[in-house]
Amino acid sequence: MNKNITEHIVAYIDVLGTTSRRNADLEESLNMLHQLYTRTPKIAENNLCLENIKMKAFTDNIVVAKELSLDLHESIIDIIDFLHWCSFFQAYSISEFNWLIRGGITIGKFFMDDVMALGDRDGTLEKTMKLESCAIYPRIVIDAETLPKLQRYKKVEPYLILDFDGIHFLNYMICELVGKSAKNAFEKMKLEASQELDGPNKDKIYQKLLWHANYMNRALENGEQLNSESIHIT
Repeated sequence: MNKNITEHIVAYIDVLGTTSRRNADLEESLNMLHQLYTRTPKIAENNLCLENIKMKAFTDNIVVAKELSLDLHESIIDIIDFLHWCSFFQAYSISEFNWLIRGGITIGKFFMDDVMALGDRDGTLEKTMKLESCAIYPRIVIDAETLPKLQRYKKVEPYLILDFDGIHFLNYMICELVGKSAKNAFEKMKLEASQELDGPNKDKIYQKLLWHANYMNRALENGEQLNSESIHIT
């Protein structure tokens, strides 16, 4: 059967903080990553439409893709299902494993099955990888060329947030990572990160934690989706 490159929405995701855990305990890190990759779809399938959402993981990097329908109405549903899956993955990684996420999302010609992943000549996959490397903070950023395609749909708006630097990113707090679980996860992150704050990456670690705290504060204080107390970093 011939393979075809078709229109997909694609995300490239990096699970942050795994290197230090691998250095401390390789097998524990392996098992935690494997649990993250295997549990997320099983838990998500109770609340999300996972049809045709494909995920391929290698070490702490994941490619997620969903083919978009040629029908406009169906393609909107495809996009919302995909964004909700990615936000759920990000929220679950944080709340259950204390791992922050960074990545990029774009729309383009793409192919992925159980064997391989391949983009078109414009580099759909390469574009998401570049977005991830430029994201800086623990956020999944939206490709600037893809953004207008998403903003035209009102139902997609809750998934998009404009950051202070003019970049739009995925709002994973829409998955209701609420108060107590978010605060507990953040406290564990701070405790784990404190062991590295005297090292060469201390500025980057603090930068990521501070951004994450500010994002949660803004989302929780909003009160539209999350009914909980604010979290403030000290």
